[in-house]
Amino acid sequence: MVNFYVKRIENGIMTLEEVPELWRTKVETKICELNAKKKRE
Repeated sequence: MVNFYVKRIENGIMTLEEVPELWRTKVETKICELNAKKKRE
């Protein structure tokens, strides 16, 4: 589910605030990891 929400956010379909609270922290962590990875490349 985390990857599902991350993809929707990346594609502009939804925002982090629209992610259900149950998943929000994990999705936010994953987005931060992806952003850090992109910066290192």
